[in-house]
Amino acid sequence: MYHIIFPAAVTAALLKEGGVFRAYGERADGRQKLRIGGGEFKNSHFTLWVFAGRAALIGTMATGIIASALIRPVLMIYIDNRL
Repeated sequence: MYHIIFPAAVTAALLKEGGVFRAYGERADGRQKLRIGGGEFKNSHFTLWVFAGRAALIGTMATGIIASALIRPVLMIYIDNRL
């Protein structure tokens, strides 16, 4: 469940911070309305950190996959020779 909620929450925060979602106006009961605007995406320090964090996450996964693909055959040969 975490693998679904976390990326969705990060994407929602990124879109809000970038200016795509805009919260403005008030109702009679004092709550704000959420308007989905087609505004232009604007960069900020937060959006830069989100993109850098996602790139680091993808890079870490790719490095793990590549390392596993390279080490696994060597380990199989080592175990096979010991038996």
